[in-house]
Amino acid sequence: MNNPWPHLFRAVLCVISCSHAAAQSEPTPAPANPGSFVQVGDSKLYYQECGTASQTVVLVHDGVVDSAVWNGVWSEFCKHFHTIRYDRRGYGRSPAATTWYSETDDLATLLHHLKITSAAIVGSSHGGELSIDFTLAHPEMVQQLVLVGAVVSGMPYSEHFLDRGKHAFELARKGNMKDAISEWSKDKYLVALATMRPENDCLSFYPPIRRI
Repeated sequence: MNNPWPHLFRAVLCVISCSHAAAQSEPTPAPANPGSFVQVGDSKLYYQECGTASQTVVLVHDGVVDSAVWNGVWSEFCKHFHTIRYDRRGYGRSPAATTWYSETDDLATLLHHLKITSAAIVGSSHGGELSIDFTLAHPEMVQQLVLVGAVVSGMPYSEHFLDRGKHAFELARKGNMKDAISEWSKDKYLVALATMRPENDCLSFYPPIRRI
C-alpha cells in the first residue's frame, strides 16, 4: 500500500501557495457536493466529505471564514484522501451557539457520526488551536496533526496580532464595509479570503461582523 503522508504534506503546502496565488485570480467556485448536517447538542454542524481512500483527513478552518477557505485545494485532497471539512458553529451554514458548548466535543461528535475512528487533522490559525486541543483530548483519534499558523491555547496574543485589525474593525463598526474590506484585503495573513465568495458575502459570514 502506498504511503499517503507525502500526498498529505504536498496538499497542505498547496493550501499556502494556492491561497496566495488566488489573491491575484478569480475566486474558486464552491464544490458541487451540497453537504449534510449533523446534530450537536441542541444545534447542528454543516459538513462535506469526498474521496474514497482509506486515509481520512479532516480540514479545520480558521476563526475568520468558514470551510469554503479550503475550496482551492479541496479537489486535490479528494483525489488522495477521504476528506472531511465542516463549518464550526457560527460560521457558514452552521448556526451560532446559543448556549455553552465544546468545539472539541463538536469535532468528536462529527467523527463519531461518520464512523471515523482515527484521522489526520489539518488545522489553520484558530482551527489549529482547536486541532491541538482535540488531539490532547482525543489522542487515540489523531493519526497525524498538521498545523498552519496555529494559535495555541493559553498563550497570549502578540501586540502585532491585536493591533493589525483595529482599523478595519473600527471601519466595520461604523458601517463602512467597503473600506473595511479593502483593509482586510491588504492583510497578508488573510490572502485566502480571495478564494471564497464575493467579499461582502464572505465578510457577512464572519461572526464578529454579523454581531456588529
